[in-house]
Amino acid sequence: MDKRKRSTVGLNERGRVDWTDPVNLICIRLSEERFHGKVIAKHTGLTTGQVYSRCNAMGFKLRDARDGHGQRATLVLNTYSIKTIKPRAKHELVATIQAPAKKKSKRRTG
Repeated sequence: MDKRKRSTVGLNERGRVDWTDPVNLICIRLSEERFHGKVIAKHTGLTTGQVYSRCNAMGFKLRDARDGHGQRATLVLNTYSIKTIKPRAKHELVATIQAPAKKKSKRRTG
């Protein structure tokens, strides 16, 4: 059997999404700018599935909108790079993005 190692990028020690982690904040910010899920994944180190699940948790319907080319896209990608994020930009992200509300579990009765 093939056992794959689970990616822990953007997760806390309990394995839950850490909404104060810069990777997740950048993911949400880039999705607000309407970037394609693959571009966000490549830029943050998350998998495409992780990008879509985080966007879904925040209530964004991520669609294929941009591929990351162009003047505005380049500016946003350089500003919110996980490798070069400045403390001020990180503080701005933490202040503007709130963690999603917990969803009620759907239990079947009957």
